[in-house]
This record gives sequence, structure tokens and C-alpha cells, in this order.
Amino acid sequence: MLQMIMNSLDTDIFDLIFKCSSLGLPEKDSNDARSYLENNERGLAFDTLLTQIYEYDILIDGDIYRQIEAIARELSINAEDYAFITKLIRPNTY
Repeated sequence: MLQMIMNSLDTDIFDLIFKCSSLGLPEKDSNDARSYLENNERGLAFDTLLTQIYEYDILIDGDIYRQIEAIARELSINAEDYAFITKLIRPNTY
């Protein structure tokens, strides 16, 4: 079994994967993102997660979007690189 030392960023990404899974992200996509994260590919895990929730039109609330913003800052990702996700925010939740 792969042993991984998790930091707070890893925990935040795992939490986001869990939340998106509970909103309807297919298990295969959740597993892909989790696998990338377990192999220390944080950016790829995050990108995969955002791409797939967008592809499946999975609506998120403002709290999840704020979590996305915080993770992106930690990964030094510019806001314009994930701005497409704002289309998924449910009205009156941000």
C-alpha cells in the first residue's frame, strides 16, 4: 500500500475530491484525482478535478468555490486559469 505524508494542502484537495464526489463526480474521475494526489501530483489532481466537474456540469456552492480559490493560491495558479469554474456556482451561494 502506498504510504503518503499528507500536508494541509493534500488534505484540502482530498476534501475537495470528496465534496465533488458527493455532488455527483463519477467514481472513476474521483479515483483518478486521488491517484494523482497520492503520487504527489497536486497540480494534476486539482486540474483533473476542476476539468471533470466542469465537463459534467456539477454545480457547486460558494464554499466549495472559496476552497478552490484557496487551493489554487497554494498551488500558485492564476485566477484566470480556473475562472471557467465560476459558471458552476449555484446562484445566491457566493
